[in-house]
Amino acid sequence: TKVVTIRVSGARNQAQAGVAARTVAHSPLVKTALFGCDPNWGRIVAALGRSGAEFETGDVTVTVGGRAIFVQGNPVPDDIDALFAPLLRRQNVEISIFLGSGPGQSEIMTSDLSLDYVRINASYRS
Repeated sequence: TKVVTIRVSGARNQAQAGVAARTVAHSPLVKTALFGCDPNWGRIVAALGRSGAEFETGDVTVTVGGRAIFVQGNPVPDDIDALFAPLLRRQNVEISIFLGSGPGQSEIMTSDLSLDYVRINASYRS
């Protein structure tokens, strides 16, 4: 139901930026949070953590729809549900991630994981 652009910058190199972007983009938990309009920065940061990219959590900043949700290793002290719900209801969502480790950059497009997708694929038989 959504087209999501994930931009990673500040990685040690382009390869690490790519692996970080792909891991976030392919995460079923990130995809379901996007479908549910849930501003769950923890799922994004958890995907980064298992990506294999080298970074310090205290250097990471994540923005959703151009608005910071996680800054230098900490969630923003705002009512994130109220602030981010309108941004996540859009059909096109942008997530930017700054790792603070170097010049590497990558961008990937993905989508959310909708109920219809799960329903169709759960009933599919070969």
